[in-house]
Amino acid sequence: MSRCPECGNLVPPNTTCRDRFYEMLTIEAEVPGGPTGLAHFFAVASYNLQHPSQFVSEAVTGLFQSLRDAVEGRASVAELRRRASRAFEGSARVLRRPEDPPSVPAGWPNEWPMTVADMCGVAPTRYNAQAEAWARSVVATISASGAGGGAEAKA
Repeated sequence: MSRCPECGNLVPPNTTCRDRFYEMLTIEAEVPGGPTGLAHFFAVASYNLQHPSQFVSEAVTGLFQSLRDAVEGRASVAELRRRASRAFEGSARVLRRPEDPPSVPAGWPNEWPMTVADMCGVAPTRYNAQAEAWARSVVATISASGAGGGAEAKA
């Protein structure tokens, strides 16, 4: 087993966290009645915040603010979509180019109480609750690190 350099998760041989992400989405597709819109957002945002190096820094900080607002009940799925559309429409980029400066804020965690591995193998009937628990743990971990911005980021 090796460790993912971004989330610290133990990854079985010939497997990546991205493979586990796709496994998680397969479980999501089996959720009776489909996952809630927030559960899907919680899972994708949590994964991306634990693997931030592929994104421009504005995307990382904006995603954290949106996840925090959703977890705390201050943003609906519709509001989250509006924010993303406003922030990254037109020529604005989400993914970083290799020549771009590092996108991970100083002090960003690389050890987490929950990772995508905790979503793999969860019963589809528990998916929504597990996704919310993961999102809450990501918000708490980033907030405790101080890397996600202080109270001024709570817009």
